[in-house]
Amino acid sequence: MKILIWGDSYACCDGVRDINSWWPVQLLRRLTQSTAQPTVHARCKAGASNSRDEWLSRVTLGQHEVTIIAQTGKRSDELWTAVDLENATQPLINYNWVIIGVGANNQFQYGAEDTSGYEEDLVKLVKLASIATGARPNRVIMYSIPYWHLTPNGASEETSKYRQDKYKVEDNSSNQVQIDAYNQIARSVARKRGISFVDITPISAQIGTQAKMVTEDKLHYSPQAFDALFLQPLLTVIQPIHEIENQIRHDQQVASVRISIREDHPIEAEEKSSLTSGCISFFSRCMKGLAACCTYEDEGQSLDGYNMKRRWSR
Repeated sequence: MKILIWGDSYACCDGVRDINSWWPVQLLRRLTQSTAQPTVHARCKAGASNSRDEWLSRVTLGQHEVTIIAQTGKRSDELWTAVDLENATQPLINYNWVIIGVGANNQFQYGAEDTSGYEEDLVKLVKLASIATGARPNRVIMYSIPYWHLTPNGASEETSKYRQDKYKVEDNSSNQVQIDAYNQIARSVARKRGISFVDITPISAQIGTQAKMVTEDKLHYSPQAFDALFLQPLLTVIQPIHEIENQIRHDQQVASVRISIREDHPIEAEEKSSLTSGCISFFSRCMKGLAACCTYEDEGQSLDGYNMKRRWSR
């Protein structure tokens, strides 16, 4: 399995030193059930002079791979430049899943002034992501911007002053409204392009104020938050398709064995009935998988038990 993840500090797990604890690595492990130790082939370095060194992380678990193109403090236009450059250097193809999460720094740096550029960047990213999955947009997922302003650091006077001094953002009282506006743009792009949108923002509101859920900088999320914030919501979309694929692969292997054994024998009436039932079962599983091609929006989840209200729509 190959997973490709594009984003900012949330994708590269800023502040989490143990790469085995990164949620992208944990996602790969859950989907593959791999017990292999992670092998780090590349790890992004903030401020590196070479773009690939700055943005690229690649980790394998045995034969399975997760590639992350992400960096702290970067906007959607900067992410697109890095992704486009990486694609020109080494074509991004044959991925099972592409996951996109970007926009927090657009809002942090520009407030509500960069929404049009944000939408244009997302469209370009989604188009390339669909190519990377072999023209399968249902294998592309976009997750929302969390409420970073509710974390201890995000809510501090120091952060407000930093934004004012560096980015001339004067209004720190409307962060939630602005983040919601950016998320609405991302949701709209996802629907128009036929990809899945996962809303992690409500969970971020619940966990962002808890000390154990953030790293030492009190701004980015810790491994204790990853399961509720990233893994559970993403697996809600991925797991149904993944399970159907595994079952189809198993059915194909069984059918191949049966054909090889019986190719010289006529099919009796009972066997015809069995084959018909198998075809119906196969079709039923495929139809169930259509749900995973839809948009999943979390309308309020609780940390204990992950009580989710789900709304599916085309």
